[in-house]
Amino acid sequence: MKNIKLVFVILLSVTGITYGQSIKVGVVLPLTGALSEYGNGCLNGMKLAADELVMEDKHIILSVEDDSGNPSVSASAVRKLFYGGCKIIVGPLTSSSVIAVARLIDSLNVPLIAPAATAPSVTIMSSRIYRLCYSDTMQGKGMAEFIRYAMGKTKAGVLLDYDNVYSKELASAFEKRFQEINGEVAKEVVYTSGDTDFRTQLQALIVKNVDCIFVASYYKEAENIIKQASQLGITCPLMGGDGWDSQELIDMTKEYNGFYFYSSHFFKNDVKAKKFRNSYMNATSLEPTSFGALGYDAIRLIGTLKLSDTTSAGIRDELRKVDNFNGVTGKMSFKNGRDPVKEVTILRFFKGNSSLQQKFIPK
Repeated sequence: MKNIKLVFVILLSVTGITYGQSIKVGVVLPLTGALSEYGNGCLNGMKLAADELVMEDKHIILSVEDDSGNPSVSASAVRKLFYGGCKIIVGPLTSSSVIAVARLIDSLNVPLIAPAATAPSVTIMSSRIYRLCYSDTMQGKGMAEFIRYAMGKTKAGVLLDYDNVYSKELASAFEKRFQEINGEVAKEVVYTSGDTDFRTQLQALIVKNVDCIFVASYYKEAENIIKQASQLGITCPLMGGDGWDSQELIDMTKEYNGFYFYSSHFFKNDVKAKKFRNSYMNATSLEPTSFGALGYDAIRLIGTLKLSDTTSAGIRDELRKVDNFNGVTGKMSFKNGRDPVKEVTILRFFKGNSSLQQKFIPK
């Protein structure tokens, strides 16, 4: 496994982190493996935030470990970073990996910011975990309300990986809310992580005459599902969660004319996001996804903390006081809990582009 270490040193602060302070931040991300697009995008956002903090005279050190999206590796990475002097952890990226390190975080008494782990159970597992994104409960509700009210669909099929925490909890939240608002879940079918052929599952949904299909998957599975749905002549809308947020997936849709919708954490053409997008593209020559935006917000948030005590306990005390931090992905506060209430952004893929459909806080 490849270990990557990046260090950014900042010397002075006039607000937040004060003169002469140094905060060592441990970062755990999947920089290799199937989820590497997520992890590298998130890291790019963090690097951009660190570079900006240099210009604002703020002192942060990032130490980065690659967990390849493997929960067992995540735990060893967190332990290595902590004993290497890191006072706060950002990551891991996925819900399964964050849950795997929850008990370790408690035993080490170190705070953790989960930038993109959406499973509702993440913040229940440890009082030291602070979530930056919305939860699967929020995005599942959001997609259900969008497809029911904005699209007028009434009969859904659901495709999920029952052994994956993210997929299972996202699908459950969608199904529950869709049924609450007088929608019918006609059939639920499952797949296994690593599957590449989904024709049998898709055909099982179509025979139920569904008028929309919710796919609780990551982008790699979504690529094959969209392709095979088109080959089968399926024309109803296909929807996913933030696991669909991938430039690779957006580019792939150039070949297809279907209706593909997903929930995201930001829209690149929002007023606040435009500056971030331009800076990100100047630094990387890539379009940012929400994972880049969440990584950026995580480091910018740490840069706002007003610390008289730079120990893990002191940092945790300041995280509890965060109120109305205005990030690229929305406003957030930890004063009333460790799960921010944020708008869900609904986007559509079409011909290689994404367009904004709705932004709202689900009921």
